[in-house]
Amino acid sequence: MGKKKDKEPEEPEMPVDEDGNPIDDIAISKLEDTIVEEMVEELVTIVGLEVREKRRQEITGPYSAALLVNDCLRVGQWYAMARDEGSPDAGRPLHEAWTLEEEPTTGKPDAWARGAVPTKAKKKDTFAEVEHMKA
Repeated sequence: MGKKKDKEPEEPEMPVDEDGNPIDDIAISKLEDTIVEEMVEELVTIVGLEVREKRRQEITGPYSAALLVNDCLRVGQWYAMARDEGSPDAGRPLHEAWTLEEEPTTGKPDAWARGAVPTKAKKKDTFAEVEHMKA
């Protein structure tokens, strides 16, 4: 086992931009902040979309199932609905089944019927009275 040589720590290389200019700590900090902001915005967008999609699936599944069950029950109730057998005369030929019925009796007029409340008759103007008014 050999002895390890104590090496002096190397100074880290100074970062440079595309043009080869050295980048200071403030520029690096601003760059890191920009990158982190973009990452956070992207993550918030992606997570928001995932949460909305999951919530939509949680809501639409039971809602769709409830609609389907209700529709099936309504169709079942239609089949159980009583059938209208029609007129008792339906078995007879048409010329016998379609006959005139009795005429209904007239109803008794009440106080709201037309002509039920007595009114004063308007006086009709005669030709002589009209000629008299002109003069």
